[in-house]
Amino acid sequence: MHKAIICGASGYIGSALSTQLLAHGVDVWGIGRREAFTPPLVTSSNNAPEAQLARWHYQSVDAQDYAALASDPQLKAWCQADSDVSNLGSDNARGPVFYYLTWRGHERLRDGSLEEQLKNVAYVSNAIAAAAQLGCSKFVLVGSQYEVLFQHYLNTGAWHESYFESGATDYIYPACKLFAYEQAELTAYLKRIDLVHTRFSVALDSKLAAPNYMARTLKSILAGQAYEPPRSPILYEIVLLEDLAQMFYLAGCYGHNKDVFYLGYGQCATLRDYFASAAHYRKEPAAHMQLPQVDGEKALVASFKATALKQRCPEGEQAVFSHDWDYVLRHLQAAAE
Repeated sequence: MHKAIICGASGYIGSALSTQLLAHGVDVWGIGRREAFTPPLVTSSNNAPEAQLARWHYQSVDAQDYAALASDPQLKAWCQADSDVSNLGSDNARGPVFYYLTWRGHERLRDGSLEEQLKNVAYVSNAIAAAAQLGCSKFVLVGSQYEVLFQHYLNTGAWHESYFESGATDYIYPACKLFAYEQAELTAYLKRIDLVHTRFSVALDSKLAAPNYMARTLKSILAGQAYEPPRSPILYEIVLLEDLAQMFYLAGCYGHNKDVFYLGYGQCATLRDYFASAAHYRKEPAAHMQLPQVDGEKALVASFKATALKQRCPEGEQAVFSHDWDYVLRHLQAAAE
């Protein structure tokens, strides 16, 4: 991958992905709702921040205007311009990789009416059509573990007996995420562009700056404060944001058409177990409570395995998949101190 377009570049995950791609020497065209945005830059070998900044381009575009991206003269010229691909391998010399991270609710990501959430399905299809017109080599759709939970709910017939419970949202958000993926498959096929679907569970930066319940609670726990143990039985996997961004980079480099990748370490647990482990780690880092072996439905537990992308990557780039909750805890504790 020598060029990448990132829809949602100014968001929490999009910003981290922009930083990661620039550090890898990729030219990045960021698209977001902010009027102006520059991601944090990191110094890497033979890649000074000044050089990364020269490869960064940003455009403020609202999701409802994604259909017009292909007619933007500057973006078209950038996509068609020659780039240095000497530092990249695989099948990445065809055109930019288009990452799609955008999703909008009413006030938050997962709220809003069915009508509001369904708009996202159209936004995805419009972005795929634009990516194809721009000559992009592949479209990396960023999904959610909620899709798997909801699909499992449908496939097992549980909807005959009970209302969908996810612990954080009702059925509308996961149903629309699943629909967006299925619609993306059809649109990508019709527009003749490779589709790589990715999903993950929870990403947290080492400073726990994410504006969500998990980050706030872990921050309190590591500061020695009391917390109320959650009761939800839903499985999650917490991964470091920088690791997730690296996995997205690898998916863009080595993903093939119709690939579906789970991005994580392959170690899931309930929030109750995560929080209890973090509280014990703060008291006894050398002998803290490990995450218990999950005793749940095999199909759901297996859906947290990241072996597909790991096997696709060269051996030298597989290390990120070997991290685990202990690795995350060490980073969180170090940042807290």
